[in-house]
Amino acid sequence: MDGQAVERIAELAKQNMTIEMPDGIYSRESFTKVEPPVHHPNVIQMTTLKSFVELLKSNPQKFDMEGAVVMIDNGFAVSLLSPPRQDGRRDCYVSTQSTIQPFQFGNWYGMSSFNIALLTLFVQDEKLMDLFGLMQEIRIEDGVTLKDNGKSITVTTRSGVSAASDETRQVPSIVKLRPYRYFPEAEQAEVPLLLRLEKSEDYGVRISLHECDGKAWRVEAYQAIERQLNELGCPLPIYY
Repeated sequence: MDGQAVERIAELAKQNMTIEMPDGIYSRESFTKVEPPVHHPNVIQMTTLKSFVELLKSNPQKFDMEGAVVMIDNGFAVSLLSPPRQDGRRDCYVSTQSTIQPFQFGNWYGMSSFNIALLTLFVQDEKLMDLFGLMQEIRIEDGVTLKDNGKSITVTTRSGVSAASDETRQVPSIVKLRPYRYFPEAEQAEVPLLLRLEKSEDYGVRISLHECDGKAWRVEAYQAIERQLNELGCPLPIYY
C-alpha cells in the first residue's frame, strides 16, 4: 500500500468521524464543534512593569491593539491579551512576572535568619525598623520564659546564672508590615501579621509570621499594580 492510499484511508476515516453543518464541523461521536487549528504567537516574557508598558506604547511587534486588553492574573502576572479571535478567545502576546522570592509565612526562623529576612524581604518603613530594633534587644542565653496574653508576648531573658540578670521585653502579637510579594515598582500592600515566638534548644527562640487578614491584601495589590501601570502610561484598559 503506497502513501497516497494511506492518506486517502485516513481522510475517509476523518470524514466518517465528523459531520459538516452550516455553522461548522461537528464530531459524530460527541456532537461537539470541531474548532479549526489556530496559530498562537510565542509569548514575549518580561520582568518589569516599565518595560512592559514601553513595549505596549512602541509596539515594535505590530500587534493588533484594537480591542486588546491588559490582564492581571491571580499570581500578579501582567499580560497583554489580543483582541477576541473568531472563537471568542484571546491570545497572550506579552507577559511580565516579578522575580521576587517572598517571605515564607508560617515557617519558623532562627533569630539571625529572621532579622535578615526582615531587612531583605520587607519594605523598610518605620514599623519594620521598630520591629527590627525590638528583635535586636532579645537575647536568649541560659533561659527564657514566654507569656502570651493575646495582645502581646512578654519575653523574660536571663544572661547569667542569677535571677538578678532577668529582663523583660514586650513584643506585640500583631505587627503591620509591607512584604515584597509582587513588582517592587508598585506600592506593596500593608498587612497585619501574627507574630509567634517559640523556645528552641538550637536557637534559644524561634520566630514566625502568619497572615491574618483573610487575603484582603490581594485587592490592594491589584489596585497598586493598576495604579503603577497607569502612571507609566499604559495605553490599554486594565482588568483583574
